[in-house]
Amino acid sequence: MKIFICIGSCRAYALKGSHQAIRETYLEDISSFQNIDYVFSMGDGTPTGEDESEMLASLDVAGCHPYWKDQKEADVHYVPKSDEVFIPIPDRYIYGAWGTRENLRRALKKDYDFYFICPTDTYIQIGRFLKSGFEEYDYVGRPWRNPWNKFTYAGGGSGYCLSKKSAQVLADSKIDTYSEDQWSGTHLGEHGILLHEDRRYSASPHMDRCCASSDRDPLFPMHSNAQITAHLAETPDIYNERLMYYAHDIWKSGI
Repeated sequence: MKIFICIGSCRAYALKGSHQAIRETYLEDISSFQNIDYVFSMGDGTPTGEDESEMLASLDVAGCHPYWKDQKEADVHYVPKSDEVFIPIPDRYIYGAWGTRENLRRALKKDYDFYFICPTDTYIQIGRFLKSGFEEYDYVGRPWRNPWNKFTYAGGGSGYCLSKKSAQVLADSKIDTYSEDQWSGTHLGEHGILLHEDRRYSASPHMDRCCASSDRDPLFPMHSNAQITAHLAETPDIYNERLMYYAHDIWKSGI
């Protein structure tokens, strides 16, 4: 079984040390796991060349925070490292679905069996993920619901996993919303692929905004619980990579 981990990012996060924080925490033992590849993915600033009208309209419909609406691309030069790739899209949050789609198109050519999608502020306990039973489902993650989505979708910040079948559906889907995780859930649902809900993918354990208290578990992955991931930031807060080290220290403490 071959697994691809796609970590969606941007040049600004790469420069501020977010990628290195991941390398030094949950990826530090990645070589001990067989048949797992990963990549940090960033936009290179290239326009999509596609009709973006539906996506731009969704900024007002789907509750987009003003921070993301007004975000500008980082005006910086960055040379990617061996585990980083540039893809031809704008380097902004609202183009996340374009990034996921392009990464899936590339990864499908390498014939992976499963595809784990997450941002740079997701902490993953990889060993626990591998034993979680994800391979029994086409689409698994933490459930989110809202009034404007017909289908329950997996919260992107907690990370979610796709089978090859689901990855192909998204690789062939149009982009019609700025919200990458809502886009995934909607297009999979329209193809009859419904989310297998798994609350072991945690939502922002140390914060109390953005989502209702009933939708979060105040837990990082620990030896005393069953959590697989933790989402370490929440809009409008800007992610601080020190939280990645904090989450990893909690795991290593053996609590």
